Amino acid sequence: MNNNSKGVLHKKLESMYDLEHMANTTLVGGVLQDWLTKSPDNEDLKKVVKAYIEITLYTNRLTMDRDTFHIILSNEKEAQNKLILELREVKERLRILQLEAKL
Repeated sequence: MNNNSKGVLHKKLESMYDLEHMANTTLVGGVLQDWLTKSPDNEDLKKVVKAYIEITLYTNRLTMDRDTFHIILSNEKEAQNKLILELREVKERLRILQLEAKL
């Protein structure tokens, strides 16, 4: 399996895990909301809801950081590839100029 295939597989797995995480987050959030509606004075439940919200916000930040990292990495790879191509062009032009100078 080449690196590109591994990258595509990795992205698909990340997407699958992200969808599973979102589904679980929505499910738990809904249950907590229903529970809180039925027991609005339950202080322990309020603490659990607050903690759940903080956990959800934290995991969302981690996901955004990961996605930002992948974007930056992709941009850097693209810039590196562009520089490599430019270097090849310069080397080829230099080779041609050296051949012309020998004539």
